[in-house]
Amino acid sequence: TGIAVGVNSLLSKSLGENNRDRANRAAGNGIVLMLMFVAGFMLFGAFGTKAYYSMFNISDTVREYGISYTSICSIFTLGIFVEIMGERLLQASGKTVYTLYTQGIGAVLNIILDPLFILGSQGLEAKFGLHLPFYFPGFGVAGAAIATVIGQWVAGILAVIFNFAKNHDVSFRFKYMKLQKDI
Repeated sequence: TGIAVGVNSLLSKSLGENNRDRANRAAGNGIVLMLMFVAGFMLFGAFGTKAYYSMFNISDTVREYGISYTSICSIFTLGIFVEIMGERLLQASGKTVYTLYTQGIGAVLNIILDPLFILGSQGLEAKFGLHLPFYFPGFGVAGAAIATVIGQWVAGILAVIFNFAKNHDVSFRFKYMKLQKDI
């Protein structure tokens, strides 16, 4: 979020100054930094969550739930990073209505998928009397993480689509995708 807010500020300022090159370099630098942090979070999700939760004096059940949820969300973190960066790029160029769509659709999808992924079809029927025409296993806490990640990825994909289709103020060429000290 911090990287995206910084990109938002510099991009907006550069567009206001009609400095397209600096605006494009700000977006490109932000994307590269974002990808670096994604790699770090993915590594943490794959190798660090167990050690992290082992530092706390919590029950084994809470520890296992935490490891499960955090690992899934961290390993598949690209969706939320892309969503946030994409939304800030849209925001900086004045296309704020599209951020409403990305956030709204991602959140609503997460809300809809949570009960299905947490409880499964049998759990939904037992708890709410809701009968699904198909079998779907419940995954418990891991299901909550999976639903969250799906919502984030859908929102991230929408942010990318909106940026390419509607955001003509920013160029997403590879020549802008390198870290530059002045940016």
